[in-house]
This record gives sequence, structure tokens and C-alpha cells, in this order.
Amino acid sequence: MASGEPWREHRRFTLGTLKDFGMAKTRLDATIQEQAALMVDEIGLLNGEPFDHKDVICTHVANEICSMLFRRKFSNEENG
Repeated sequence: MASGEPWREHRRFTLGTLKDFGMAKTRLDATIQEQAALMVDEIGLLNGEPFDHKDVICTHVANEICSMLFRRKFSNEENG
């Protein structure tokens, strides 16, 4: 919903920061794809039962962010 100069500044900052963390590099792409595959596997284990998709998505997105920031991933058992 932003526009104009504030939007440009936020976009520039975001893209620069993501680039610093390896965005659009093969290594980062591979880890994101790996995390997405783990998420799909986790959803598959639910056998069609209803679930809160926000919990599953947030857990895997947070895990990828932790991996980028702290160089550590958490196992599904640790995610609770």
C-alpha cells in the first residue's frame, strides 16, 4: 500500500539485505527448496486431516530465516 519514495527506500533496503543473505544464489535456493519439501512431507503425514496451515508455514519459514541468520536449522522434533 506504500508508494513513492518511502516504497522505493523500503524496496531498496529489502533487496539489498536479501542479496547480502544470498538471495538468488544457488545455495540459498537449494535450502529453500529443501525446507519446502520438508513442509510438503509434514503436510502429507496429516493424511488429509484438517490442520492450521499458518502453523506449518510459519514453522518452516521461521526455520529458514533461523538458518540464514544463525547458521542452524531445527529438526521437526525441536519445532514442537
